[in-house]
Amino acid sequence: RLLHGDLVRVELKQLRIDPAIFRKIMRIGLPAGIQSAIFSVSNIIIQSAINSLGTVVMAASSAAFNIEIIAYDVLNSFSQACTTFVGQNYGAGKIDRCKKTMLLSLGEDIIASAIAIVIVLLTGKYLLAIFNNDPQVIEIGYSRLLILFGSYIFSLTYEILSGYLRGFGISLVPAILTLFGVCGV
Repeated sequence: RLLHGDLVRVELKQLRIDPAIFRKIMRIGLPAGIQSAIFSVSNIIIQSAINSLGTVVMAASSAAFNIEIIAYDVLNSFSQACTTFVGQNYGAGKIDRCKKTMLLSLGEDIIASAIAIVIVLLTGKYLLAIFNNDPQVIEIGYSRLLILFGSYIFSLTYEILSGYLRGFGISLVPAILTLFGVCGV
């Protein structure tokens, strides 16, 4: 016995992997792991290409990334919330609320992301100057922000759809959506 008490009792001989639960974990976890790996590999490829463009572009890209990630966190938070609420409603058998959750998440994400993007675009050059005050770095970094934010409507759409599907325990399709979203957008 590892622990013995009124609330918890764990016995070594009873510890084992349940094959059905293990398969379910792998069915959900493996595509999510592959999705994360694809995202990481694509970032390495992009960073390698950026590094070949010189130190000014590297500095601009790095500064812009630090600003862009704030707006992405807004976008991604709605996807995570969608997954949670869809999962809860699906588990409770309230399927009609799942679609409503997805639509509300999408609408709210569009509004919140638009606000975040407008704020970043209005203050972007000042924010970039916090990281590097070289005018060339600021201009290139700001151009990067404009390009990235132009694709955010696509990003938030596939993120919300992915979150919706994950709420149902479907993980392969969201991984494929992310693959196309990251590599195609």
